[in-house]
Amino acid sequence: MKNAKKKTIPRLTVSGNGLLKIVMSNYIRVVILVLLQSTIMIAYSALVLKVNWGGSVGTVLLTMFLSALAIAAIGMLIGIITLIANNFKVANAFEFGVIYIMALIGGGVSYQLKLYQRLSVSLASYLLMDMPLRCI
Repeated sequence: MKNAKKKTIPRLTVSGNGLLKIVMSNYIRVVILVLLQSTIMIAYSALVLKVNWGGSVGTVLLTMFLSALAIAAIGMLIGIITLIANNFKVANAFEFGVIYIMALIGGGVSYQLKLYQRLSVSLASYLLMDMPLRCI
């Protein structure tokens, strides 16, 4: 939305850059930032905290790369919806609603509280196993 208000997109397209090139450059920028953050986090946790990330480095790298692609895609989706709605409420709703629910399901809200762990395991098992069986 900031680009739309400052009219930077029309300036970039006039300079010979197509809209696809502009969007993909932002997408690649986010992927690179996520990869950099993930690399720092994994290196710190492995060297300082002595976390064992498994035997296969290739699996960790593949997971890190695919996660970066997914995060950049979600960010692009939120940006496009925010631009179409012309309001930051969509981004705020996603940030404070959907992300929190995903963290609750995944068990990342508070790993110290057993209630959240039980709730996340039971909710995830219901969503993945029980609910599809009831729909059949």
